[in-house]
Formats: sequence, C-alpha cells, structure tokens
Amino acid sequence: ASDVYKRQLESSALGIPLVADPAVYPEIEDRVTGFHADGPDAARDVLLELVDDAALRQRVGAAAHQHVTEHRSMAVRAPEWAAVL
Repeated sequence: ASDVYKRQLESSALGIPLVADPAVYPEIEDRVTGFHADGPDAARDVLLELVDDAALRQRVGAAAHQHVTEHRSMAVRAPEWAAVL
C-alpha cells in the first residue's frame, strides 16, 4: 500500500478520524469514516469542529476503526493471501 493509504489505515486502526483531501482519499466517507477538507481553510474548520466536539471525534473515530476492522484486518485479508499463495 502507498504511504498515503497507510496513513488512513493507521489512523483508522487507532480510532482517530482522519482529515484529508478528497482527491487523495476518496474512499473516506465524509463525516462517517473521516473528514474531507479540500484546502487549508476547510481543514482548519474541520479541526476546530473536532476540538470542540468530543462526541463527533469519538463517533467518527469508532466508525473508521470498525470499517478497517471489517474490511482490512488480517482476519479478513488472510484468505485472499492464502488463495494467491
């Protein structure tokens, strides 16, 4: 996986909502598994919202964690690797 994709997997595995450019991270479901921000002003607005709203941080972080666990965990991916090998 590219370094960009690794950042999304790592933050999701830790339950940390990622704020990212939608052109780079189109797989993020905005405000569900992370946040899209298409420039510095949008990123600032999202970050300020996250600082002020612990429930939002926790909800989106938990959803990101659940998504990566269900779709990218070793338990899910191992059968695919076994088939290839």
